[in-house]
Amino acid sequence: MKQLLKRRTQQLFDLLAGRVAQQLADPLSKADRVAQIQLVLQYQALLQNQAPLPSFADVEFSATSQNGEDGILLFLFTVIGTTNKRVVEICAGDGIECNAANLILNHGWEGLLFDGKETAVKRGQTFYQQRTNAWRLRRLPPKLVHAWIEPATINDLVAQHGMTGSIDLLSLDMDGVDYWVWQALEVV
Repeated sequence: MKQLLKRRTQQLFDLLAGRVAQQLADPLSKADRVAQIQLVLQYQALLQNQAPLPSFADVEFSATSQNGEDGILLFLFTVIGTTNKRVVEICAGDGIECNAANLILNHGWEGLLFDGKETAVKRGQTFYQQRTNAWRLRRLPPKLVHAWIEPATINDLVAQHGMTGSIDLLSLDMDGVDYWVWQALEVV
């Protein structure tokens, strides 16, 4: 049984690696979504059978992230579980290539995404409005907000856009003041 699980896991990793290598333009392709669901089921089977889990290097892939975060996040949330599938990402760019996008597009997460570049936010808003199947389980597309984030304003901005209480993921990449914003954030 363990050999079969190991072989199937490797086949799924190889399948996803091939898809990523091809740089598929559509993160919503049905084949990619199915492959990710198969990965989740494979991880759950490994957990259930108390089999050794793969390393982060073995699970990373990029569907919408820059550096393999999509695979690592999918693996982590399969292993540790989720509470409400809510994500806040600060400095998400257009929200199409970021840490939250795969979770929103392929796994039904609710998202609040901030960026300081207005053109990027507008591009992301247009993208998500056109992909109703990506958020149909949540009834609303993710919120993309144009805002300049500072420690003094972070709580008001997050609360103003309806994201308070528990979240499963905070992605924060501001290149310099990350710690101070994270330290100030109290509403989630």
